[in-house]
Amino acid sequence: MKKRSCIAGVLSSVPVQGCNAFVTILSVFLTGLLLIVCAAWLLGIRFYAVTGSSMEPLLSVGDIAVVDTNRPVEEGNVIAFIPDPSLDVMVTHRVIGVSEEGYTTRGDANDAADFRKVPAQNVKGVMIGKIPKAGMIILRLKGVGGGMNE
Repeated sequence: MKKRSCIAGVLSSVPVQGCNAFVTILSVFLTGLLLIVCAAWLLGIRFYAVTGSSMEPLLSVGDIAVVDTNRPVEEGNVIAFIPDPSLDVMVTHRVIGVSEEGYTTRGDANDAADFRKVPAQNVKGVMIGKIPKAGMIILRLKGVGGGMNE
């Protein structure tokens, strides 16, 4: 009798029973992850893949910046913002000044402040954490090489 293998030969050395357990565990994990991401989204948490090096060593290319859209912006916060609404670019930089015209920002690895103030309506949220290297798959799929922190 021919030995059956799982997933069309991809895991050919794993018996079918082991494959069923693997698929079940993977399904439970992915479902749980999806529920966590959906719950976070409903609470105003957003996830942005970092594509530039201007915030190193805090953020590196491929990290995921975890951003809270409900948190007020204060000097010293790292914020995610759109520098120019006509462009499809998101930037994550530190707030180094606050005025009526907006926020003065600078990447931690940059010598000078950004040349434009960020109006409050362009701010997407305040960074509350990061997931190291978790965005590498997203960047590879999109073919992105720079942009978010440049």
